[in-house]
Amino acid sequence: MANIETAVQDWATEAADGFLNSKVDLNTTIKKIASRERLNREKVARVVEEANKKVFLTMFPKQADKTFQFPLAEVSKIIDTPVTGGGVKLGAMARITPPPSQEKTASPSDLIWKRAMEGSGPQQAWQFLQKAILAHGLLEEKAAMSKRRLLETEEKFCKIAQQMVLQDGYKFEELAKALGELHPEHFPKIALLLKAAAIHMGVNFKLPTIEKTAGMETSNPVEHDVVKKLNCGTFPVEVINGSHQLVVALDTLIDQATQADKDIKNLWSADDTVKYTRKELRNYLASHRYA
Repeated sequence: MANIETAVQDWATEAADGFLNSKVDLNTTIKKIASRERLNREKVARVVEEANKKVFLTMFPKQADKTFQFPLAEVSKIIDTPVTGGGVKLGAMARITPPPSQEKTASPSDLIWKRAMEGSGPQQAWQFLQKAILAHGLLEEKAAMSKRRLLETEEKFCKIAQQMVLQDGYKFEELAKALGELHPEHFPKIALLLKAAAIHMGVNFKLPTIEKTAGMETSNPVEHDVVKKLNCGTFPVEVINGSHQLVVALDTLIDQATQADKDIKNLWSADDTVKYTRKELRNYLASHRYA
């Protein structure tokens, strides 16, 4: 059984990769796999389910609209393909079935079989909900990791600033003004962290006024030209590998904050998708009856 499960995962990955990387229809790839591996209907159904799941989980974090759709793999499109002349094209993976009825209306047995293979509307909605919940859990874990990294970076920034004040004779006002002039768009965050660092040392200081200029508004956070000079704003700079350690810590902090904000927004979007899907499924079940 373990070998079968591994094989199903491999086949599903092959189909999903073909769709995501080469835009090959899932049904086309799975049909080739089924013919090549001589799969029966049950194995095809398992590959279909896993391939759809892999595509969904790969696309979900990248989509702004979490209600996105993509062409799903379907067992009925892989096993039985109608051909000219009224017969049925049979692959190695299909079992022999009687010719399809000439009636336009499907028989009750056909409808029962279709529902058994593909699931009813509520069942399909429930499967989508379960996948959305799984994706939400993954995004929640990623957002938590980003938050932890951000907190660690903030702590490192504060410790470097405290070290400069205690050991190198700088003042928090100087640090705030210099870093504010380097990154004026992030001055509120810089000021908050420096205030926190000062409070832990029992120091209180008045924040300087940072005047934005045209040059400051277009400053690039990853460039350190200013720290390669003898001073950065109002305090001397000790250059380490082309950049001051406090400036490097600030740039890392900005990057981490940007990534954390992105991960949190993705988590919010996934949370909205789960809530919306659960609500719609509940409303649908409340207004429909199924045997």
